[in-house]
Amino acid sequence: KFAVVAPSNKPGEEMVQIFKQEVLARSGEVVHAEYYDPNVTDFRSPVDKILSLAHPEKRVEEQKALAAKRKELNITRKTTRTAQYFNLPPIVDFDAVFIADEAKTAGQIIPTFTYRDAKNIKYLGITTWNSSQLVQRAGDQVDDAIFPVAFNTINASPDTKAFYDLYTSTYNSTPGELDAIAFDASSLLIKGLRNAP
Repeated sequence: KFAVVAPSNKPGEEMVQIFKQEVLARSGEVVHAEYYDPNVTDFRSPVDKILSLAHPEKRVEEQKALAAKRKELNITRKTTRTAQYFNLPPIVDFDAVFIADEAKTAGQIIPTFTYRDAKNIKYLGITTWNSSQLVQRAGDQVDDAIFPVAFNTINASPDTKAFYDLYTSTYNSTPGELDAIAFDASSLLIKGLRNAP
């Protein structure tokens, strides 16, 4: 089961559509899909909807139980220590969250889940997450995040190491993702022309 958070624009909607198709093809289920304005910087609303915190009036029995516990413990004020007796806990009814946005934005969304006391969530992202911005903004909350990369120098294959060394010695700089893709595309084209000119 998955939750999805995405910007309400064409790229976000397309990524969510593809993600949903792949999840369904593998007998999975997307239980939440929340979209946000691409210009916002406060992600509490979509996160609260995913965690069933947006409409506390729908969780009456849980609120009554919290009120009874406060009365039993004679708690009259909400403080940092007593917040657990006032705040409804998040409902995490999914295995992972797919965030269809760049590292900068994901780095703001992920801490919102933690702020709402939803911990130990697995985050899934897109290739642009391969950026130091994600770690700078979300810290250790993204330690187990999963996202695809087109070019990875960590635990690189011999071919990748050879390309990296060739590129570095030729251009006196390190290659990026686009450089690697261009190299692969050029190599395929050259190989194709040699085999069938």
